[in-house]
Amino acid sequence: MKRLLYLTIALLVAAGCTARPVGEPEGWKVYGPQGPQGPAGLAGPAGPQGPQGVAGLTGPAGPQGPQGAQGLVGARGADLAWRQFGDVRFDFGKADLQPFEVNEVSEAAAYLKEHPTYRVELEGFADPRGSDAYNLKRSGRRVNAVRDALIAAGVQKERILIGADGKLNTKCAQDAEECWQQDRRVEMIILPTTDFRASSLRTGTGK
Repeated sequence: MKRLLYLTIALLVAAGCTARPVGEPEGWKVYGPQGPQGPAGLAGPAGPQGPQGVAGLTGPAGPQGPQGAQGLVGARGADLAWRQFGDVRFDFGKADLQPFEVNEVSEAAAYLKEHPTYRVELEGFADPRGSDAYNLKRSGRRVNAVRDALIAAGVQKERILIGADGKLNTKCAQDAEECWQQDRRVEMIILPTTDFRASSLRTGTGK
């Protein structure tokens, strides 16, 4: 009987079945062949986001870009500044231009004609000797002499302002002719019309 049982199990194993004992020593259970693999199940939900990684190294600099367009040309500095010429000096008690001072006035006239938007301020002075009234009149005559010379050189009268200050604003404090010569003068300042100091000037006294 056992031999028949063992023979049966051997045949079943050869056919691809599985036999193994269950329970009692002489009890056997026969299983059929393994079936095919079943289909994959549905994917589970996504997990939580992981922590941020470490920043990478800085990459190399890119190539230089093209040059930008050229900017606008600025205004000329010479058009924004004033210019002072040398003083026109006079002999004691005189109001006529000396020959060596004519060139100074001619240079100022030429500069004014090259800059038609400029004007000139003339300030006349005298040395401290004499009365205030005398020196004021004398400085007025001197500044008028320079004004007339500029007009004769082609400068329009309306571009000239004059002032007579007598013995004010002396340049030297010594009682000597070399010092007084510096005070007998007319100062010429040429500047743009927008900077014109008209409020500080007045008409010179007569000739």
